[in-house]
Amino acid sequence: MIPGTCNIYSTLRTTYHMRNYYLKVMNLVKEYWIYIFAVASEASALLVNFSLFALIQHHYGPEQLSLYMIIRRTISMFLPAVMLGVQISLIKHIGAITDQRKIISYIWFGITLPLTLALAMLMTGAAAPDLLSRIFLGNQKYSAYMVPLLFLVLSTALAQAVVAISKGLHRIFLASLIYVIFFSLGPLCAYFLSSSLSGFLSVYAFMLLTGGIAILLHFMTSFENKAPVLKGHVEFITFGIKGAGSDFLMMFLLWLPPYIMASTNAITMSGYFSLIMSLVLVSASPLSPIGSAMMPKVARALQTNSGAELRTLFTKLAKLFLLIAIPAFLASLMLFGTVAKYLLHDGLALGNRAAAMMLTTSVPVSAYFGLRNVLDVGYSPLRNFYNIFIALAVFLSCFFSLLFFISPVLIRIANVVAFTAAMWTLGVLTVYYSYVLYRRTA
Repeated sequence: MIPGTCNIYSTLRTTYHMRNYYLKVMNLVKEYWIYIFAVASEASALLVNFSLFALIQHHYGPEQLSLYMIIRRTISMFLPAVMLGVQISLIKHIGAITDQRKIISYIWFGITLPLTLALAMLMTGAAAPDLLSRIFLGNQKYSAYMVPLLFLVLSTALAQAVVAISKGLHRIFLASLIYVIFFSLGPLCAYFLSSSLSGFLSVYAFMLLTGGIAILLHFMTSFENKAPVLKGHVEFITFGIKGAGSDFLMMFLLWLPPYIMASTNAITMSGYFSLIMSLVLVSASPLSPIGSAMMPKVARALQTNSGAELRTLFTKLAKLFLLIAIPAFLASLMLFGTVAKYLLHDGLALGNRAAAMMLTTSVPVSAYFGLRNVLDVGYSPLRNFYNIFIALAVFLSCFFSLLFFISPVLIRIANVVAFTAAMWTLGVLTVYYSYVLYRRTA
């Protein structure tokens, strides 16, 4: 054999495999580019939020950071009660029709309902800030934050409705672009324009409100026939309310562990729990926009009883789960210690094992985010509600059982175990019912 032949052959073979791998990646990007951009838009918002954690901690202090994390969880819990599932109803109903009058009718109804509820909530907060602060923030000394918090709920409701309208009009790219403007650029601009945490909440809320109104007016002026059809909203609202129930229950389940710690005056530990949950959501949420974008296709496949198309969609979700969720979980596991020390100056307050245990929940939460829209259209939004209710029951059962058998002093350990068990229960139930749906149409 000629000297060096083996090295040349090995180099050519490596080059060939790299070229094939590059072509496969490019084909994958071409096939999934709209989903990749949707993931990128959500990822940018998550990165900005984590940057805000650092900025708020260094600008306002660790206690204000912990309070901000609780405020975020509280807003996430209020939004489903205000939105009443309007987002998924807008996507489902607008996306299925071409009649401009009906589309305008759904848009007006989908905007008016959440804004009316949010305005009523804002007025209640202005009338009784001490009571609401004690109930939702754990202490009435934070009453000054209730009105800015509820103002942000109203503005966020409008922003989410506008994004849903864009998706319903099959303008997925525009919806992702709006998402970047509202939830990535908006918070950063609001931070640099404010000098306090309450000021940041108010400025950001005002930016979302004005931006949402401007984009809504753009949509409405693009229609030729602007006379709405004032009927046919019963199914719209019932579908949405069912979805709102599951969203509200999920946000309540995520809000509960930090609130338990805050109610025991362990505000820093509460922020620690909120930080872990934020990392879990960061790792899991990239599959959420993918599931939302696939929702109309899944509905069409189920309506036409197209098992082949449904299997293709399930295969895509499975591939994206392996490509995104598992690496994201491993990254959060490796980076959490550094992030906790940087933001809270308290290191791993629960220890490595407890933190790792909670972070494993990003895997089942990813499954829930990716498949919940499949269950919405395959069964009904009540299927997700039942699954989350079972997970909440698991959390409460584990939490109080552990407090009874060990010690009330170890309340944070009970929190960790109960939350982990609840999230894995939710993930298993979501995958199981998705598999049943898949087998039904196979």
